[in-house]
Amino acid sequence: MYTNLLTNSIEVLKFLVIFNLIFHRRIKEKTGKYTGLIVLVGLLVLMSYVLHSDDQIVAIIVFGVELFLIYSGIVWNKILLFLITIVATNYLDSFLLAIGSYAIKGKIWWYFIYDDFKIALLENVISFFIIMIIALICKKKMPSKDYLGRKITFAMCIMLLGATLGLYILFIVMMMFMTYGGPDNRARLYGVIYFASVITVACIIAFFIYSNRLKHQNDVHIETEGLYGESLGLKLAYGEQVHDDYEKVRQFRHDFRHHIVAMEGLVYGGEYSELEKYMGQLSQKDKELNRERVRYTGNFMVDSIIFGITRDQKFKDVDFQFDGGLPSNLGVKDIDICGVLANALENAMEACLKGNDRKAVIMKAGCYENMISFQIKNTYDSSRYKALAGGEFYSSKEGDGHGYGIQNMERVVKSYNGKMEYNVDPEWVTVDIFLQQKDEI
Repeated sequence: MYTNLLTNSIEVLKFLVIFNLIFHRRIKEKTGKYTGLIVLVGLLVLMSYVLHSDDQIVAIIVFGVELFLIYSGIVWNKILLFLITIVATNYLDSFLLAIGSYAIKGKIWWYFIYDDFKIALLENVISFFIIMIIALICKKKMPSKDYLGRKITFAMCIMLLGATLGLYILFIVMMMFMTYGGPDNRARLYGVIYFASVITVACIIAFFIYSNRLKHQNDVHIETEGLYGESLGLKLAYGEQVHDDYEKVRQFRHDFRHHIVAMEGLVYGGEYSELEKYMGQLSQKDKELNRERVRYTGNFMVDSIIFGITRDQKFKDVDFQFDGGLPSNLGVKDIDICGVLANALENAMEACLKGNDRKAVIMKAGCYENMISFQIKNTYDSSRYKALAGGEFYSSKEGDGHGYGIQNMERVVKSYNGKMEYNVDPEWVTVDIFLQQKDEI
């Protein structure tokens, strides 16, 4: 009796360590930790004496009741994580039992036939300490998140569980094959091996495909968040510049009455040559103010993007020219216009820097009926860029972010029922972007 209680207690402790230190469980406020402890000990003693068994089923029943009655969290999370924990602990137990059998009897399948208590107890103690070490490392390295209460990817957990369960079945069948692999049982064992192999391989393939899909979605999400921050930063920078321009114009207008008085004095005094010189200086000042103004299209977001990119110090040698105008309301979200225009313009500016001779970018913008259009032309070094079949054009940039900008542009253009075209000639690379306006924005 006591041996059953000892073995079952160690099994339950494994579950407690995993759920407390790795999954960071939380106890329901209504029950409390002391109630949970009483329920756990009571069930453990009762099940050990009633069933007269030290099989893992006792620990599974005892901790399962504890998990669903005492611990808070999402039901599906509890089920999935509990199943994964059961499979994982069985993996470890079976592996250690096979090693122990081989070390003591020279046959890895010996314990699975004779069920020796001493080997089982030694294995239980060793596996408990291994789980404790792993849990302490996870607690130190992993963030402290309540995995029972937070959102987890259900499909990935199911596929991971299927793969691990299939591998475990293969392991057990191999043990059975080595023990009972006679001619009469061989066909059945082969069938089980084939079935478990198919499940395992299918789950592993599905797991990696789904993981890759989630990674792509996460990359798009990160790109979108980055664009939101970028668009906000461009707006703020442009707003500051517009404010500075307004102050300069206000100051100029404030001083203009003094200029009139000064010119009247020159007229009354007959100083016409000085008057001509003075008017020339005022004209030059007016030209400087107009040149410093950063209004391009009349749309605040688009002007913010153009200003933010063209005023970058690394593009100071680029001859940037603009023509066209846009309405104040584009019918396109700011984050989307930033995703398309900022990438296209920055690519063009960077491309022309690598050109051998002239470094120039020419941009045009317009609105025709319900369609917004942009055309960006840049000089380039043709050895660094390619025009790909099908209208795709990718730069020679290296790094982890390679291609994400253009992918985001294509995604946004598609969402607005638009079109993006590339054209390459010996001197210029041209990109034409068309976006259909949306009424609800």
